[in-house]
Amino acid sequence: MDALLREAYEYYLAMKKLYSETGYDKQYKLSTFWANENQKAIHEAISSSRTAADAIHAIQRTPLYCINPEDEIKQLAIDWLLQRQRRVGIHLDQLDQAIEESPFTNPDTFAQRFGRNITPDFLRCINITEEIRGHCEIPESGMKVIELGAGAGHLARLLRLRGMARSHVITDLPETMLFSYMYLKLNYPEAKRLLITADSGGSNGYRIKLWKAELQGLADETGLEMSICHFPPGTSKWNKIEHRLFSFITQNWRGKPLVSHEVIVNLIAATTTVKGLRVQCKLDTNQYPLGIKVSDEEMELIDIEKDKFHGEWNYTISPRDTLS
Repeated sequence: MDALLREAYEYYLAMKKLYSETGYDKQYKLSTFWANENQKAIHEAISSSRTAADAIHAIQRTPLYCINPEDEIKQLAIDWLLQRQRRVGIHLDQLDQAIEESPFTNPDTFAQRFGRNITPDFLRCINITEEIRGHCEIPESGMKVIELGAGAGHLARLLRLRGMARSHVITDLPETMLFSYMYLKLNYPEAKRLLITADSGGSNGYRIKLWKAELQGLADETGLEMSICHFPPGTSKWNKIEHRLFSFITQNWRGKPLVSHEVIVNLIAATTTVKGLRVQCKLDTNQYPLGIKVSDEEMELIDIEKDKFHGEWNYTISPRDTLS
């Protein structure tokens, strides 16, 4: 078992534990067949594979994730999809030659068109990216994307390949997240950075020593660079979550006395919108020590690099060499 496969499986087990502890497994009400067959496919693929790439191909070959038709039918299906794309102005031959199916996709599903490997799922993701272009104004630096139900990570890869996304957050069921985790790690092994936006005050304020000390610990643990961008003082309402979540929670509990934790949790969890917002809320009963002090000596050990533009608000904390 290679390092990535072992890492991905540990990630999967952690996701399963979190999934169970939060109660999401009961809320999704998955069919017994899907839950059992999904886990069975994952465990068989992991146990029979030596590398993450082998595991991905093994999972993709199961009927649960992919139906491989006869080659003649597959070719006809792809030609039909290409014809539909041309009718709406999508011409695959006009896209950059680097835009093709990933080498870490099951080769049984490949077809050759315009000198590149493509699959039906690849063409579906092309359609989605074109729809996004038609409905969204994409900044030069790319969009921030949150994808609910990411599958194998094909769309995340294609958005990055086309320069449309500068950050991409995906969420899905634990088994599927394992799949996308390996797939995207194989396609982008160079990904070494996490971008965090934060307010200027409170526990994650730019002046808080403990905030930076804990970020250093997270960087050391994950091996990722932590790039932090604080909203300037007085501009916390610039944070998207204020308008996409908090404002609706405020409207929902308006005029209702917040007399207990149970009332607060229930009011937050009952927040919905006509556009599909659903909120999961759980009371955190953990005990957190107060008054933790971070000394100047500890601060000097933090590997922090300030940005040229307002370095007090924008900085990067890098993982330290724990062997030194």
